[in-house]
Amino acid sequence: MATRYEPTMFRYRPQDDVTRYISEWLLRHISQLENSPHIEIEAKLGVLVEKRSNQRMYIPEVETEAVVSDDHMRKTARFKSDMTFDQHGNFNRFLNKAVEDHKGAVKYTHRYELDKFYPPNRSGGDRVRVTVDTKTDEVIAVIEKKRIADLNIYSPSTQLDYRISINLEVPADKPYSEQDVVHERNKDRLSYVFQCVQVDLTQVTDSSSGTKNHELECEIANTQVLLKEKEKLDHRHPNQFHEIVGVLVNNVRALAKESNKFMR
Repeated sequence: MATRYEPTMFRYRPQDDVTRYISEWLLRHISQLENSPHIEIEAKLGVLVEKRSNQRMYIPEVETEAVVSDDHMRKTARFKSDMTFDQHGNFNRFLNKAVEDHKGAVKYTHRYELDKFYPPNRSGGDRVRVTVDTKTDEVIAVIEKKRIADLNIYSPSTQLDYRISINLEVPADKPYSEQDVVHERNKDRLSYVFQCVQVDLTQVTDSSSGTKNHELECEIANTQVLLKEKEKLDHRHPNQFHEIVGVLVNNVRALAKESNKFMR
């Protein structure tokens, strides 16, 4: 019979440093936003690109996953979320296999959407985004999306890095005139929801230029659940805040590691 080992002699498992840093970073920003119900938390896979060389960032002194400081990103690097059509197809097959393996536990949807962007409704506001289901012409959402903060993670052991973002998606009034549209994009989106996490694999087509981008992102499927766990944490009650953040991060890591098999 195999021996059951405790995680430590103190009977708890410490979080790894990167996940702990992400949890504390999210806690700080959620508190600054006063636990707004309109918070969105997402992670995008891509590569950190050096501005000078336009090549993927390489830090010879760092051999494992690490958080990159905001100061370093502002001065020397940027995050690029696009991937090739073949890479997109390989992730599609990988995610579809997860649907089969979980036998109904992963909820899969395929949507065709059109995003229309309008000027701000108010002074100092952000552009209004209207999202339409192109099959039914139903308006799915009308929001102002405001970027709050990004956290970039360098992952030299995988073919992809990732970026954690926290945004506000505030409901807005639908603009009256179609003549005010300043930009449009079409989205062919595959979504996979498993427990507290949603993975979106999307082909985005710019309506003006016809340029296609391929994106892979992982987000907290229901932010309200996370906010409830934060409220428990704030009152020093048993909670799953750090556990949910850990699930998000580990799903992103699993996708990044899988990329090593087909992105060489």
